[in-house]
Amino acid sequence: MKIVIAQHKGGVGKTTLAVHIAGVLADNGLDKILLMDCDSQSDSFRFFTKQIPSKSMELKEGMDGVDVLWNYKREKLSNKNRFSEYDHIIVDIDTRVQNALQVITEIEPDIILIPVDKQYLSVEHLPEVLSLIARKRGNN
Repeated sequence: MKIVIAQHKGGVGKTTLAVHIAGVLADNGLDKILLMDCDSQSDSFRFFTKQIPSKSMELKEGMDGVDVLWNYKREKLSNKNRFSEYDHIIVDIDTRVQNALQVITEIEPDIILIPVDKQYLSVEHLPEVLSLIARKRGNN
């Protein structure tokens, strides 16, 4: 399963949600999990590794049952076989809508999660973001 967590507003819980989903999936110990951190802040990567990544595409394996990849440049996403060894891929994307649309187009997620909180902008622009995602996925 491929899950993308996106939201155009910072501070709504994208990273927290991504980390928790990866952890819950890893708890069963049977599946191979990749958490791809596509945010320049590298918070998902740092949560599992307790390290600051030194370069894009840095991969740390076996962090609490989760492999963690820092890919803030969103490299090699369109190579469908690049991550075929994983049963589940969770992508924590930054706040830029065009970056989320790139990831959605290239990895074709099964689920897109858009966390929303009480912040005005996280709700105000949500219909527009949902419309963009629907058009990108061909679901007018």
